Amino acid sequence: MYQQAKVNEALPSQGGAINELFAQHYKASLRTAYRILRSKEDSEDAVQTAYCAGFRHLHRFRGESSFKTWITRIVVNCCLMQLRERRARPEVALDDVQSSLESRTATPETLCYFRQLQAAHTSAASKLPPDLRDVYEPCLIADIEFPTVAHQLGLTATAAKSRLFRARRKVERNLQPVVQRRAA
Repeated sequence: MYQQAKVNEALPSQGGAINELFAQHYKASLRTAYRILRSKEDSEDAVQTAYCAGFRHLHRFRGESSFKTWITRIVVNCCLMQLRERRARPEVALDDVQSSLESRTATPETLCYFRQLQAAHTSAASKLPPDLRDVYEPCLIADIEFPTVAHQLGLTATAAKSRLFRARRKVERNLQPVVQRRAA
């Protein structure tokens, strides 16, 4: 329980009560964060940030509502802040990578950047879980028609679209460090 250890480090003098509150409300907070962020890693980060902030400012809790209501509001606020930060970061469109590599007017610097981006893309795609990779690679890398891929995998169109969406999000998230280095 890494998150609980971090919270205890932040507030060692109130360990027992904090452990109890953490144990009672952590899973519900994680579910709330996941519904907003749609990423396990981002949800865990947001909840950890929220609990550290909440326990640091526990003296401000007035008891007008339950602790669960209070901490849930903090979790939601942390999630919303993460979403705002995501929007502020430059996004990369995977479709632009290939077209830019094929452009004859690109500068050597641009070509180098897109080659780095392409290598990062290949690495990110290879790290996808098999159920996501099975949809991602044929649709986006091999350019096979979406209905064909869904049929070959024995999936409904909705399930295949959902997997493709999740795969794209994971790959794009893994490309962010390369994009941010370019923006800096």
